[in-house]
Amino acid sequence: MKQIGAPTEQTSLADFADGERSPDWQRIRDAVLEPFHAGLECFLDELDATDGLREPVIAAVDITHWEFYPSPYKDDDDVELDDVVIVNGKEKVPKEEFPEMVSGDKEGRSYKFATLTVIGQDTPLVLGIEPVREASAWEGDASQVDSHSKADIVRRLLDQATQHVEIHKLFADREFDAMEVRDVTSPTSFRGRSTPTKSSKSNRSRLTRSPT
Repeated sequence: MKQIGAPTEQTSLADFADGERSPDWQRIRDAVLEPFHAGLECFLDELDATDGLREPVIAAVDITHWEFYPSPYKDDDDVELDDVVIVNGKEKVPKEEFPEMVSGDKEGRSYKFATLTVIGQDTPLVLGIEPVREASAWEGDASQVDSHSKADIVRRLLDQATQHVEIHKLFADREFDAMEVRDVTSPTSFRGRSTPTKSSKSNRSRLTRSPT
């Protein structure tokens, strides 16, 4: 999954000139989700045969961090005529090749991915997974960074999970405490989602396409 946050070295600005090619991390995300949900459907079919999963389920969303230790800034010996950003009152020069999916601050940096997991039953079952893109100080103007809002993350996770099971209640910690997230997880929103139908190829194709 770390590859989701690290585009290949062959990627260049020319690849994005027409505005149609999606970033490598997004295309890898799409490719990973297809086998993930195919395997999940097989697992759920096995549970159905033994009445092992009781619906509607109780689930929780969470963000997991994979620590990334290299600095996003160039060493003084490597600095040339580059754009300088101001971080805590000091001039810093970001590395051009630093992975865009790594976010954080001077206290720590990490890749991040969000999950939606069934809880309260014998074994936690992950029903959805999404890479998390957040703006960081070394990227300069945050308004120019295509960050993922918490509401967008939760909506994508629910789109994945509700293709498999019906969700009764969703838990989240305080970092998801926002009005937009409450709108996404409202009872009206849950009722508006499609009824899960396992082993559906059409549903899997919907899950693997990146939202626009």
